[in-house]
Amino acid sequence: MQTPPESLAFIEHAPVVARVTRELPAAAAEVFDALADAEGWERWFPGMRRCEWLTPEPYGVGSLREVRVDSLRVVERFIVWERPHRWGFTFADVRPRIARAGMELVELDDLGSTRSLVTYTMALRPIVPVGPVAKVATGALESKLTTALAGLERHVVASR
Repeated sequence: MQTPPESLAFIEHAPVVARVTRELPAAAAEVFDALADAEGWERWFPGMRRCEWLTPEPYGVGSLREVRVDSLRVVERFIVWERPHRWGFTFADVRPRIARAGMELVELDDLGSTRSLVTYTMALRPIVPVGPVAKVATGALESKLTTALAGLERHVVASR
């Protein structure tokens, strides 16, 4: 089932928002290029079984990508593509349907020519009321994103 597209404002009002920041030993442009490499995600994002572009190059706002993470299949529609500083998408379709809406945003800040600060935010509106489990859901997502950014660091360094 398709989910409605979201804007960046969704991050401000989503019931579940996980945000993780990590300094990486790579310039923002190098990290952005690693994010844009769909096949590379299978090497660094936990649970990623497949990641592929559904639309042809050049990729950017409006591009579609399909991922299989753990038991989920998600079609992502890119709403932000500002190389080398911001990259994000909204969920166009999620199966099984666990979320009414969702989006992910990665912000990259250069800290000189060889380092960057990466902030990865995931925002969700689950299908079920979140209420008291919001903190647990947020913690689980933050843990996954922390592992992902550590994997991204290893991937970027190994790809040189």
